[in-house]
Amino acid sequence: MSNRVYLDLTELVATPLRTGIQRVERELIGQWPGPARLVPARYENGVGLVELAPEILRQLNGPLPTGDDVVNAECQKLAPYLRNARPFDLSQEESALLIPEAFCDPARCSFYEGLPTELKAKTYFLVYDFIPLLQPQVCPPRSARVWMYYLKALRSAAHISFISDQTRREFGERIARRGNHQGPVFPLGGDGLGLEKQSFSSEKRTFAIIGSLEPRKQVAQVIKAFALLWKKGTNVELEVVGRLLSHATEERDLLAALADEPRLHYKPYASDDELRNILRRARATIFVSQLEGFGIPPYESLNAGIPVICCRDGVPSLDLIARSGQIRLADRAPASIARAVETLLDDATARRLWEEATHIAVPTWQGFARQIADWVSGAR
Repeated sequence: MSNRVYLDLTELVATPLRTGIQRVERELIGQWPGPARLVPARYENGVGLVELAPEILRQLNGPLPTGDDVVNAECQKLAPYLRNARPFDLSQEESALLIPEAFCDPARCSFYEGLPTELKAKTYFLVYDFIPLLQPQVCPPRSARVWMYYLKALRSAAHISFISDQTRREFGERIARRGNHQGPVFPLGGDGLGLEKQSFSSEKRTFAIIGSLEPRKQVAQVIKAFALLWKKGTNVELEVVGRLLSHATEERDLLAALADEPRLHYKPYASDDELRNILRRARATIFVSQLEGFGIPPYESLNAGIPVICCRDGVPSLDLIARSGQIRLADRAPASIARAVETLLDDATARRLWEEATHIAVPTWQGFARQIADWVSGAR
């Protein structure tokens, strides 16, 4: 059984975001149960894997820096602990290496692909999705080409786990092309915000959509739906929280066109405290993404007892829980989303959905970290 687990944090320490994969990494750090000791590491071109100072873990698990440019502020806090890293030899001790990142750096991918067989047996990949490869039309141009390096590294890996049955199925049937893959599935948690159970109030007239702004998330359709409602004179507000990605041209144009609309609130970044306060004001959340590797935002909403407007497909996380507390749409048209909002503006309907959401059981990050630790240490 491994007594040290090196955690490859190359992407996270370079760009310390708090969403998506970086969120998963931070939860692993914060919830790591042992008994194996977690050791931060990163890949350095021309050197290989290097061990980082343990203070890195404390910093990544700490509070969000203040200010507008929180990513740059955290980079500055991490910088002193990234110096004087030392190479380590994975073969010389009872240890394992966990890679919870997706990456397309050719040198880093070649490093993992070229590991000797005995070292590959000590490496463990956590895989999120294959959207850039299987659905390139919803991603920036040429995404599929650059991700082929990562794909080659995965194909040569000895141990692979997944965050959903969908991703495991896609890997076995469409990536590795060997039929069903036997790697374990570890569902992500929905309790990361630490938000207490909320209660319904007829005074709540705000709907929230949380996540990056990009075409596959269908945020443009949501904004258009609220524009329809405002045109009808419906008194309702929309909170949009998430990074505006470079290829989200429609979303950028809509936000610019509605810049003077007082009922539309947009924040590219939000601390956990800010997210909790947004959800405390919310009557419901909206998550109508077309394609997801998992989909944490509806999990976090339902974990706090807040109903969700979502779709019948495209979000693996919603297949793991009861369908109560949700309005599941057959399509993502603005008119359909607007009708769902109007349905939730009826107090009697909203109270029923809130009551349903209160009783939904959502997986936890502690359970996720325990499953990963058991798998990597050999106890699973």
